[in-house]
Amino acid sequence: MKTLSINRVPPIILTEPEIIGVSGYRRALGGESPTLTVTLDNARGLLTGQFANPPLRARAIVTDHGQTMTGIVQSVRLGATISIDIET
Repeated sequence: MKTLSINRVPPIILTEPEIIGVSGYRRALGGESPTLTVTLDNARGLLTGQFANPPLRARAIVTDHGQTMTGIVQSVRLGATISIDIET
């Protein structure tokens, strides 16, 4: 099971089926910290309100089938899907 927890007031806690994908770690050129991307289903626009004020710099915890990754929210892109980039 996949879970995303974002530390803000109130906290954002999402699970499947809202979470439709978690990417692997990616390291940008130039030695920047690795990132991962969590993709959420927003086809009906139900999550838009929670991310209208993006939780930038908030602590995030992603659990993907028993593996836990922590990091800081770096960017949020809204649309039919919501993409959240987390720097680990």
